[in-house]
Amino acid sequence: MSPRDTLQDMVRKMNFPTDQQGIMNRYLREAHNWQSHLYNARQYIIEFADSLQGKEKLVVFGSGWLLDFPLEELSERFQQITLVDVHHPAQVQHKIQNKFTNVSLLEADITGNGILLSHDFARNYSGKKPDGMFTPDITPVLNILKKEHSSFDTSAVSLNILSQLDAFILDYLRKYCVPEENQIVKLRHTIQSQHIQLLQYFSPSCLITDVTEIRYPRKEDNVVKIPSLAIDLSEGSAIREWTWIFDTTGSYIPGYNVHLDMKAMII
Repeated sequence: MSPRDTLQDMVRKMNFPTDQQGIMNRYLREAHNWQSHLYNARQYIIEFADSLQGKEKLVVFGSGWLLDFPLEELSERFQQITLVDVHHPAQVQHKIQNKFTNVSLLEADITGNGILLSHDFARNYSGKKPDGMFTPDITPVLNILKKEHSSFDTSAVSLNILSQLDAFILDYLRKYCVPEENQIVKLRHTIQSQHIQLLQYFSPSCLITDVTEIRYPRKEDNVVKIPSLAIDLSEGSAIREWTWIFDTTGSYIPGYNVHLDMKAMII
């Protein structure tokens, strides 16, 4: 990798900003259908925050457009909030800088440096089947967070990001090399497991994620259910579940309307 290839260079190569804008565009099309999900997520986070004792700081992983995060309410509850994402939309940056003095933005790869590692890996195995798979390590980003946050004064929220952490990495790898299915499963499991470990460091933490993608055919066909995660989420408390009517236009998966089974929990 060239020394000039920074994380943000790779983020652009993986088309993350374009996909992020696509999320906002989908929200504008599906606003009515998304309201129940947004309410459930925001309400769960507020109740989680109200249950905390001795926690003055909050780290939010996957803050994105802040559609499902109650920033106004929680900025009054916590002394400091750190919004973590691999790329913050310009509109969010402007909003934070002009309105919230106790909210900061951190651009970081919370996949365990998987974005940059995937670049070198794909280059080394271009057009070939890899002998193995690289191993992400969440330690560097945790060390960055530890500079201003401790497990004693900080809790965390993971917001609709767990199932998406490996998506851009796998798309990139499949574009340039030919990873085997067992290698893909192992990588997904590692990235998602390390994210849970990250949340456990700041325990109690709040996790909100999709667990099943349900594809409803727009014409006669069978309903397809696809697990969203490579890990088991059997542990956790205060579990709450709902359905997110994600796409009703057939634009996300051609030929299908897509719903997501959601799960919220404290870990």
